[in-house]
Amino acid sequence: MRKIRLLVALLALSFAVSAQGTPKIDSIQRVLNRTEALQPKFRLRGLLLNQLLINGQLDRARLQVDTLLLDAVKSGNDSLKMVAYNFAATYFDYRTDSRQEMEYLLKALRIAEAEYPKAINYIETGLASMNFDLQNYAEAQRYLWRVRARATSKNPYYLMVQYFAALIFLETHQLDSALFYAQPAFELTVKYHDSRSKIMSSVIGQVYAEKGNDLLAESFFRNSIDSTGTSYTYVDAMTARYYSEYLLKKGMLAQARRMALQGLVSAKASQAKRPLLENVAQLQKIYNNLHRYDSAYYYATLQLAYQDSIYNKDKLNAIKDMSFNETLREQEEARKHAEAEEERKHNLQYAGIALALVTIIAGFLAFSHTAVANEKAIRFLGVVSLLILFEFLNLLLHPYIGSMTHHSPILMLVIMVGLAAILVPLHHKVEHWLTHRLVAKNNRIRLARAHRTIQKLEEKEPPVAER
Repeated sequence: MRKIRLLVALLALSFAVSAQGTPKIDSIQRVLNRTEALQPKFRLRGLLLNQLLINGQLDRARLQVDTLLLDAVKSGNDSLKMVAYNFAATYFDYRTDSRQEMEYLLKALRIAEAEYPKAINYIETGLASMNFDLQNYAEAQRYLWRVRARATSKNPYYLMVQYFAALIFLETHQLDSALFYAQPAFELTVKYHDSRSKIMSSVIGQVYAEKGNDLLAESFFRNSIDSTGTSYTYVDAMTARYYSEYLLKKGMLAQARRMALQGLVSAKASQAKRPLLENVAQLQKIYNNLHRYDSAYYYATLQLAYQDSIYNKDKLNAIKDMSFNETLREQEEARKHAEAEEERKHNLQYAGIALALVTIIAGFLAFSHTAVANEKAIRFLGVVSLLILFEFLNLLLHPYIGSMTHHSPILMLVIMVGLAAILVPLHHKVEHWLTHRLVAKNNRIRLARAHRTIQKLEEKEPPVAER
């Protein structure tokens, strides 16, 4: 039970951090340096990793990932290994290295499926995020809907379903659906002081902009931007890009350029490749509209370089291979599950038949010991009971015979004939022996009852002298 509680605490780490505020990196490091026990140290290192990633310190974050993986392997604890694989996947998600991210997510998924099914939601949310980064929106949605089917509205994973669903529907231009998921996600992220509320605010702003409601759109876009100018995270890079795109469509080129440059600074600070690519692409479009073609060419060159880094053909092929293998594995697991379920149903039916058979035989034996029963009824019920018993034995043996002979018709026929040669004569002998004994027993019971009846009648009849 302690393992499960630790596991849930570690997997819900990102939600806990958001709800409790942002601990200082130096404060976590000091507590970590004083901690000796493995599990508290593991959790603190996860908190530290989370903060390093948010603040774009990816080099320091890599050191924490390596240490987490090493500690988990040394411990031999599968739950710690699974959590360490998740942390590693999160790190590679920030690096937009989808191939490595998928490798670690699938490693974690194997352990979760075998031992910790409650952790599957967390891992499949990660797979949805990875596919979203690769613009595989159908695959991302497939994973999200699987999580949605298992998570309740009070579950933290349900928030992630809403969050990514809003992003997917926005990217696929399904505006009503995007707004449907973005609004509750925005409310929850604000409630938990989660920085992703800024992205949801941008999504809502884009939807209203597409619907022609510029007043609401402008309000939500402004709400998503860091007004202090001191935050340079992945979230800041994405929200600046969204706002810049809106300003560009409105023809406000100077403001659009300023927001895109602000987004580029945040993307570089956070070392996140996708925001880098999107802000560079945005700047290329802006400079084209400004007729500053040298600058447009410069950013177009950068765009190609970043695009190759994220959507490299070899990486994409490797990811497709892993996805295909995972699909095959899921199909095989589904087949095995269906077979196990079918076998369970058969076993329940066999148990029901056995119970019914015992009840029938017990009822038959009880009936044969009553005076109501006669010879014909006993013989008939005896034949029926034995017939059911022997047919049930035949039913039980049939699957094993099929498995032994690999369902070879000739071999199965030979074995079934052999069994029949044994069971049929045995059936007749048992039938004759059982019905003979039960009929004899019933006759004695009926005779004894007749004697008792005669005695009672004689006792009631008065003597001859008294008459």
